[in-house]
Amino acid sequence: AEVQRGDAEAEVLVGALKPGTVRVAITNGHARLVQMIAAILVQTGPADLVISSWVVARKDIDALVQLGRQGAYTRLRLMIDAGMLNRERVGYSQLVDAFGRENIREFRNHAKMALIGNESWGIAMPTSANLTGNPRQEHYTIICDKRIYQTLIDDWVEPYFDRSA
Repeated sequence: AEVQRGDAEAEVLVGALKPGTVRVAITNGHARLVQMIAAILVQTGPADLVISSWVVARKDIDALVQLGRQGAYTRLRLMIDAGMLNRERVGYSQLVDAFGRENIREFRNHAKMALIGNESWGIAMPTSANLTGNPRQEHYTIICDKRIYQTLIDDWVEPYFDRSA
């Protein structure tokens, strides 16, 4: 894969992870949310991925498609703000084409978070960053705790995906 500005910064900010790690990182405006996720997936191996974002940029859709082709995640689900349908019609159509309507939920959403989990890992990463370019400082809190991860999946994610698309 092509190395992008911010990839190295994301790797440094993520650092070495192990169960129980809690790390707070502040970017200097270079590392995108998708780059932080990619740096985590290098350590976890293929995992289920849930991303919540107010908006999604086309560049980040392309990066997520590439991660999928590389086998970095086993399943991707997206939770986005319903307003994206009006604000970003082309971007929304690209999301549906890339990931399927069944993997996207729209609702009044301003939460930004990535959830990454497999048999060995459960990671919750609340953040200030949308799934877009972030030319300003953003924060990321990486929480390696399977219990917290599973609680968020069960109590927040699954109720949206249990509803019909």
